[in-house]
Amino acid sequence: MFATPTLEKKKQAATGPINKLRQRSMSQTRQPDCGSDDWARALQPNIGNLATPPHPSRWGLSPATKDHRAEGLAAENKTPAEVPPRLVWSFSKISIFAAKEANRQQTPSRLVAPPSPEVMQQGFAHKIQASTSGDIRSALGEFDTKNGTGRDERDPVGGLTTAPPKTAANLAPSAHKPPTPGTHTTPGKANHALAARPKVTLPPQLRASTTPTEMADRIPPRRVVQVSVGIADLPKGATPVEVSVGGSGGGNGSVTVDGAATATLVESTMVTLQGETQTDKGKGSNLRLVAKQGAVNLAQSKPFSVSSVPQNFDETLFLKLTGNERGIVVQDDWSSDSGPDSKAFSDLNLTSITEVVERGAATGCFAGVAFQNSSELAGNEKSKDTHNSAVSDLTSAGEITATQASVFTDLRAGSSHVPMTNSGYIVTRKNEASSNGKYKITTSKRGEDVTVKGITTKAGATSKGPISVTQEV
Repeated sequence: MFATPTLEKKKQAATGPINKLRQRSMSQTRQPDCGSDDWARALQPNIGNLATPPHPSRWGLSPATKDHRAEGLAAENKTPAEVPPRLVWSFSKISIFAAKEANRQQTPSRLVAPPSPEVMQQGFAHKIQASTSGDIRSALGEFDTKNGTGRDERDPVGGLTTAPPKTAANLAPSAHKPPTPGTHTTPGKANHALAARPKVTLPPQLRASTTPTEMADRIPPRRVVQVSVGIADLPKGATPVEVSVGGSGGGNGSVTVDGAATATLVESTMVTLQGETQTDKGKGSNLRLVAKQGAVNLAQSKPFSVSSVPQNFDETLFLKLTGNERGIVVQDDWSSDSGPDSKAFSDLNLTSITEVVERGAATGCFAGVAFQNSSELAGNEKSKDTHNSAVSDLTSAGEITATQASVFTDLRAGSSHVPMTNSGYIVTRKNEASSNGKYKITTSKRGEDVTVKGITTKAGATSKGPISVTQEV
């Protein structure tokens, strides 16, 4: 007689909302793969609305989920007899522990009928442990506010820690951020800023002051050439800058920097370059002044060579011509820009010199006279220059003038037809009647700035005095 009501109550309990919730929880095999906010929203359909839910568009739900929510709204408008009983679960009553409070004793849940602790509580605790404390409290605070509490009863102060406002930036999935330019990443270590490279300034060209403009870049052997090296933004204690001449040896020539193969610098300064060996024939322009920091090339000059060139002509009267000719023979002399020492002239062994002569106005007996220029001469051998006139041609008055310059070829640097510095002269011959009814001729040579057939050079020297000879014909 009393058994029937008891069985009926057990039957109702078995089909009631609490056991339905437990059944749904027991059948759940994994937690939703989402953040704390989305996870709470995904869980909410199973535990009931806390208040009138906002429009589904605020959650950014899919159409299928919106339909489900719409059905929930429609159900709330039904009468109590039409709506099946549902469990009301307030998030403010759930005991929540952040990861840093995992060892603290948990307060029992205050659900009217607690769900299955083996499933629901374990799953919920797993999600909370996977999140940061600020994120969890922010998410629950949002729902508690909807329920009218917004407090955590475990917290003796009573207030939840509020996370920063949600923005598109901090809600976006975490992505790998590329390293900032100028940094590198070492696996397992923090990023370290790469040391900024210093700024190094070298002379763009390596040219001795004695190098003619028309010639390739080069410096002479054994002569000191000072160049400026600028260094900026080199931190104190950083790897110093090393300056050397790249390509030295192997027939390219060799150069020292401050008397050694390499100069180590930490600030702007002047360095001394000195050619040790000359460049071989056919191997010109293979040397460069280089500045490095470690193995990193910071700056370099244009290519250059090591070679000696002839310069500074100097003429001396050597001989007066007699017999069938009148005129003079002068001793040619010049110097090497590699120095005044005894080796200097021999440094010119791969050079040659050629005179370039241009005839000026010719009158009288010289009107039909032709000039003959000397051939190419070795640069390391002194020569003589002859300025003569045949007696048979000196039968009347007349005058002729010629301009003269010299050019050279340097087989080391690979330059040819280069104007020789200070090699300009004017040669004159003047034949006039003498007091005895005969003629006399004056032959002279003087240094002069000239331009001869496109070759421009400064005046050569006559260091032992003027060269001028007057002779009876």
